[in-house]
Amino acid sequence: MKKALVGVDEAGRGPLAGPVAVGVAVVPQGFDWNLIPGVGDSKQVSEKNRFAIFLRAKELKKQGKLDFYVSLISATVIDRAGISVTVSQGIDRGLKKLDIKPALASLKLDGSLKAPSAYKNQETII
Repeated sequence: MKKALVGVDEAGRGPLAGPVAVGVAVVPQGFDWNLIPGVGDSKQVSEKNRFAIFLRAKELKKQGKLDFYVSLISATVIDRAGISVTVSQGIDRGLKKLDIKPALASLKLDGSLKAPSAYKNQETII
């Protein structure tokens, strides 16, 4: 694996019930962001455009130009272990599933998220 930019975000932390989703996306160094028109802050992108971006990302994944994984964690697991623990587990699961090597990854995490300590090059972005 070449050096890569890894983005991590979660959705579903606020609701009182339901799963939380933790997404991990990997783009190789030098990735051409023009391949995904309109990508940006999901809260500022319309639902229609978010879906188009998702479809484009799936195409690029098939082509091997990027990779991503979404870990869904049920409300039952959240109730048993707590939201912070389960989000951390989702991050760890995504990083392992995508076989991301800590020394080759630059992680950008949303909000107060943290990756395992082996990932020295990580930055939280609010």
